[in-house]
Order: sequence, then structure tokens, then C-alpha cells
Amino acid sequence: MTPRSLSPPFKSVPDPNDAAVAGAAASTPKSVINPFDEIAIEEALRIRERGEATEIVGVTIGAPAVDEQIRAALAMGVDRAIRIDDSRALDPYAVARILRALVEKEAPHVVIMGKQAVDDDSNQVGQMLAGLLGWPQATFVSKIEFLDNKTRARCTRETDGGLEVVASRSAGDYHHRPSPQRTALRLAARFNEGAPQTN
Repeated sequence: MTPRSLSPPFKSVPDPNDAAVAGAAASTPKSVINPFDEIAIEEALRIRERGEATEIVGVTIGAPAVDEQIRAALAMGVDRAIRIDDSRALDPYAVARILRALVEKEAPHVVIMGKQAVDDDSNQVGQMLAGLLGWPQATFVSKIEFLDNKTRARCTRETDGGLEVVASRSAGDYHHRPSPQRTALRLAARFNEGAPQTN
């Protein structure tokens, strides 16, 4: 079985490299894809290049102004992108509920998320999404491997105490932590059979 990847939900944020964000200018900063979400998109592309996903579907929530970030995600290599039209300021729980509805409709096997958004640093949506879906999760994953004909995932996590390996046969949310040259991602995966395991 080759998983299909919903990869990733991405957020439009003020460009953290824009001087206006730092208060050096009065103009409105331009918006970009959240840098951690860009890294999640790049990881999804690597998974697809390895033949472990057939489609990458990006999703964002926002007004038509975020279409620029959708074009950027498509330019990076996302196969298709979905914009959920909602211009309200949403808290992490509201975002997780919206994403749950989309995940239930699209039925992806893998959801990859950036570890947090640079505008609010909440780092909550992935955990809430996994809870709402009933998927187990692991955070700060530095390596993901699909095993057993892609029905299981083994993730290496970087923790304060060293490396930890977790494996799952069923739905799961795995947060991707970088090796030094990479930035953290969050990965949620659904597989067809079995129960989560820890190695």
C-alpha cells in the first residue's frame, strides 16, 4: 500500500524576515508560508520522491489573500491545494476542528505539519488534531521510515534524554524534529491495521 499524503496544512504568516515585522518600518509586512510549514512541505516532497506517497495535498485556512501562499506551495511541488475560506482569527482548537473535517473528507494516510507557527508559537494544532481524530502521536521526529509495505511507520524522536524510536501500525501524529540542518515538523499518519507500538 502506498500512502496518500495530506501534506501539510500550512499557514500564511507575516514574513519574519521583513523589517516591518521587527518594527523597523511602518508598512504592512508581506505574508509568506510559515517557515516551519515550508519545511513540512519539503519533507512531504522527499517522501513522495522515495515512492512512499502518491499525492501531496496542501491545505490552508484563510481569505482569498492567502492564494499567494497557495501558489507558492504549488510551485514547491504540491500536487493540489485546498483553501478553506475563513477570514476569522481562529484559535488552535478551531483550526484543529476544521482540519479534522478536511482529513475525514480527504482520507489521507499521512499528515505532515510544521512544529509551530512563527506568529503565535502555540504548537498546539497538531496535538489537538491527533486527539480529535483519535490518532496516536509522537513529537519532534527527526527521521520517519515506512515499513511492512508502508502499513507501519517508525519514527526517531529527539528528546532531552537522547533518541527515542516509536512505531505505529495505526493512525498517528508524529512531530518531526530536525537534525541540526533541518527544522522541526509534525507528522500525522494513518495506517490500515494494528495498534500503536513503542520500540
